[in-house]
Amino acid sequence: ACGATPPAYEPAAAALAARGEQPTALHHNCSGKHAGILALAKVLGAPLEGYLEPAHPAQRAILALCERVSDDVFDGDKLAIDGCGIPVYATTLHKAAVSFARFATLRGLDDADATALARVAAAMANEPWYVGGTGRFDTDLMRATRGRIVGKAGAEGVHCDALLDAGLGLALKVIDGTRRAAAPATLSVLDALRALEPDAREALRPHASVAVKNAAGRVVGEIAALPDWLPTEAAAGG
Repeated sequence: ACGATPPAYEPAAAALAARGEQPTALHHNCSGKHAGILALAKVLGAPLEGYLEPAHPAQRAILALCERVSDDVFDGDKLAIDGCGIPVYATTLHKAAVSFARFATLRGLDDADATALARVAAAMANEPWYVGGTGRFDTDLMRATRGRIVGKAGAEGVHCDALLDAGLGLALKVIDGTRRAAAPATLSVLDALRALEPDAREALRPHASVAVKNAAGRVVGEIAALPDWLPTEAAAGG
């Protein structure tokens, strides 16, 4: 499993420490992922033991679905293990965007996969807090857009969205692997796509830039998208 870590939300971590309690694996931000895989194993009638192994029936089912929605093929050369001990497979940003576009279009999926993806998208739109949590960009984005955009942050500066009305998928990766630039960059792309209503843009303003502070707490810089990052012809729809 993931191991024990304090909650990612700092006030919750402080409250846990104030009560004199030690963090457990349940506080890790990937504990829900493990619970979901174990639940899948139960549905499949597979043993719970070894659920992290690539050959486990639950992992094989997850792999097969990822291949179907991304139009990619994940052979052994693409296999790795993530920080939570779970098999992951290398793919491109394009294929990641295709996967999220499928949430919006359901194109090319059989009835079972289409029903499953529609159910997941509806769950994310209706209960965004359970996707990220308090103060998290993915949660705030879904709330601000009233579920017209569903998205999920990932490790190493990854963020993906499905623009349900437009039938588009968006995948973004911050090269240095930190997440602090992911929200400003994503908002800039969504603005370029004219995907945000004025009220949503205003609600998400706190995520549009990130202050850089020194050890004394003084603001010494800012992380934000450059105003002219998009080529003129692209901005004009050319």
